[in-house]
Amino acid sequence: MEKSFAVLKLTDKFEEIPIKIPFEKILSKDYVYRKKLDKIYSRIPIIKECIEILGVQGYQVQLPLTKDIIKEKGVNYTKRIVDETLDDLTTCGCNAFIMPDEIIEIGREKEVLLSNGKALSFLLMEEIVEKILEVKNLTYKDTKFVLVDGNESVTDYCLDILYDKINYLSIITPRPEYFNEKSEKILEETGLILSILEEPIIDTLESDIVINCSNSQSKAFYFFNKKTVLVDFISEKKHIKNILLKRKDIRLIDEVGVSIHDERYKMDVLQGVVFSQNRVLRSWSVYGYNNEMFDRIKRSLNQYNIQINDLYEYGHKIN
Repeated sequence: MEKSFAVLKLTDKFEEIPIKIPFEKILSKDYVYRKKLDKIYSRIPIIKECIEILGVQGYQVQLPLTKDIIKEKGVNYTKRIVDETLDDLTTCGCNAFIMPDEIIEIGREKEVLLSNGKALSFLLMEEIVEKILEVKNLTYKDTKFVLVDGNESVTDYCLDILYDKINYLSIITPRPEYFNEKSEKILEETGLILSILEEPIIDTLESDIVINCSNSQSKAFYFFNKKTVLVDFISEKKHIKNILLKRKDIRLIDEVGVSIHDERYKMDVLQGVVFSQNRVLRSWSVYGYNNEMFDRIKRSLNQYNIQINDLYEYGHKIN
């Protein structure tokens, strides 16, 4: 069966859910509302449309759920509807799902491949860094890079992107011993001396571009240089907001705008399409990264010719 993707959406208004009650025009609104909720739960009337993105067939699915229904009926009601919808879509060949925030935890419990755009953003880190260098009029060799370690796969991948292009790299990490062997190999291969700093750090850090690979709400941002560009696709929005409140003298990139052949795409949808078709990229997301995958990942990405158009800080374009 050909693999595909699915974009799940909530219904905006209760009246748009395709459920009818006999004689509803002469019945009280409250009675009709309650009866419709019961029928939604028993019948799960999704609206499923075929869509095509980048030549890949997928589905756009309108769930019989509104934000108000989710709030009123709670987890069990919502979970049954989402679970059965995901089961149906999986049977149809879907292996990547784009879901709204209100139900994404149910998707995680279901252990399906979710697409929020974060994984693809990290895979495009080389292109993102080059966009930042262009905007700031810097070169790889003159730029002081910092990695904030936390997620082994993400840190290792970013390290493999950078180490043979740059002259300065610091790694802030809770596990400095992990980088001992890597540091020796990189020094032998390129002459680059990694500066390994055990977290928490307490001194100002020379930094131009910082890539955060940790979801532990690191306090390292207090010690970055002024005008540092922090790339953070992993932190929760509330932590991003806190950093911007505490450090008004740095820039923080938490989202990018992308296009293929001048057509723009939302990153979460693009990730779902690409990952549904590409086993290498899907494996990176599900099982993690090792450096033997690096060339295969780059070849896979090159098939799509994804361009970085814009850099965003908390919803605002900054380039």
